[in-house]
Order: sequence, then structure tokens, then C-alpha cells
Amino acid sequence: MAEVAAPPAAGSNGVTCSYCGRGVHPTRHSRQGYQVDYYLWHTGRIQPASVQGGSDEAPSKQFFLLVEPVDIITCVDCLARPEVLEDVERKYRGG
Repeated sequence: MAEVAAPPAAGSNGVTCSYCGRGVHPTRHSRQGYQVDYYLWHTGRIQPASVQGGSDEAPSKQFFLLVEPVDIITCVDCLARPEVLEDVERKYRGG
């Protein structure tokens, strides 16, 4: 019978890196500074939208609507790899 690999262990907050699957931990603060273990980008497919101001004379407000949100979680180890950083930047720009 084939063995099934166990899922990667999540960090203390239940979050794992989108690239390596390592469990990541929240930022730890101390009197001497802080230690960041991961970064989270909230991105996805967007579309232009607008809403009319409160009166007929008020200009409309233009913005981008996030229609398909995607969270990218990257541990500090993976983010140090150039190919991961390039992939994150491409996804963040919507490519």
C-alpha cells in the first residue's frame, strides 16, 4: 500500500507558506526589536469601477474592484529566493 505524505505542519497561527508549505509564525516583538517570519500579499484579479458622488454635480470616484481575491503567503526563506520574489511580484501586478 502506498504511503500518504502528511500535510505540512502549520505555524502557531495555522498559516503555511504558499511556496514550500512550511508553517509560519506571527511576527515576534521584543524590547530589542522584532522577527518577521512571513509576508502576506492580498491581491487578485481587478476591474475598474466607479461610483457617483452624493449630488449630480459631484464627480464620480474611480477605483479598482478586487473581483477574485488571492492571498499569497511567503516565508522569509522563500522570499529570499530570486525566482520566488519574481513570481510574487508578477502575481501582485496581476500577471
